[in-house]
Amino acid sequence: MSAWQTIGKQRICVTDDLIEIEISGEFLPAELLSGLARVEETQGRFSYALLLVVLTGPWSFPAATRQALAGYHRQHKVVGVTAVVGASSVMRILIDLVLRAIARVVGSAHTTRFFSTRPEALSWLAEIRGQAQQGRLSR
Repeated sequence: MSAWQTIGKQRICVTDDLIEIEISGEFLPAELLSGLARVEETQGRFSYALLLVVLTGPWSFPAATRQALAGYHRQHKVVGVTAVVGASSVMRILIDLVLRAIARVVGSAHTTRFFSTRPEALSWLAEIRGQAQQGRLSR
């Protein structure tokens, strides 16, 4: 699939090893889990997945969604990285805290970087793709 699709109020596009999701408004657990199913499919095909999260406008990451993310990481091994575009300083701190909490539970941290623009994020993901294709990427 390489066409944009909707998941609830969000949009997602999968192109080869890259999953791009645009988030706006409240990010619900069902939307998160549907997106993570795409990550699993991609990881199954490539042995890794690259995730680009673009935050468009005001958004929220409610407690139920954070719990769903933690539960997912307890049950699944994700190999890949995440680039986030459009997060304010406050939201970067929140996202970082959530990811640190998940890392304490599962024993390893998922690599996430924040960017100001989509081209910057895609450039970094292209570098990571090279490492992943050489088998030098782990959880």
